[in-house]
Amino acid sequence: MVIALGVVLIIIIGILLFLFLRKPEPIPGESVLTPTPIPTIGAGLTIFPTPTAFISIISNPTIPTSPPTPVPKEGDIIVSGIAVKDFYKDAKRVLNNGDALIRETEDYQISYLKRYESFKITLLSPEFETARPKAENAFVAALGIDEPNACRLTVEINTPQFVGGDYVGMVFPLSFCEHIEESDVQN
Repeated sequence: MVIALGVVLIIIIGILLFLFLRKPEPIPGESVLTPTPIPTIGAGLTIFPTPTAFISIISNPTIPTSPPTPVPKEGDIIVSGIAVKDFYKDAKRVLNNGDALIRETEDYQISYLKRYESFKITLLSPEFETARPKAENAFVAALGIDEPNACRLTVEINTPQFVGGDYVGMVFPLSFCEHIEESDVQN
């Protein structure tokens, strides 16, 4: 009886080891990206993402590859895998949780929500068509990146109720990124 229990226990342990140590099979039709090291600035360390594969909801032909992802420079930080200028240094306000008010004018506010690694551009001018490009240019300049790499970040543009206008309550991507989303819908 004890020997039979030992054999069953060894079989169960073997099955569990097999299940935990095998590599997951890709889902048919999904794109699988091999992780690459993400360099960090300062300590000279390299961080490898913990998953062994990334599944992308973007089809391979639409994954942006040009220009290449910026190489981090000293003083940069990494947001969603993209090296950006450390906006915390020049931020108007930084909260204890890492959220930051990056820029603020009478026409717009640019903020960062650390928990979600996302940026919010709030237009404070009822002149949406003129305030939006100003805010987008300030956003790209504050992060020290180009437009294609800005499109790789999570950014939402909105207009609050108190401002009024035709775009109240609506959420938009960066205007230079809209063509990317339209092509994804068509595919």
